[in-house]
Amino acid sequence: MRQNKPLVQAAKLFFDGVGNEVIIQIMIIFKALFMHSPFHFF
Repeated sequence: MRQNKPLVQAAKLFFDGVGNEVIIQIMIIFKALFMHSPFHFF
């Protein structure tokens, strides 16, 4: 039996949002590093 707990839902949304932000930041950092790097992987 499943019950939707508002706190769990909120926490999941919060962590999903934080995860997305972290991924975006990491992508930006990697892109900057690769652009300034003599080795272009992309």
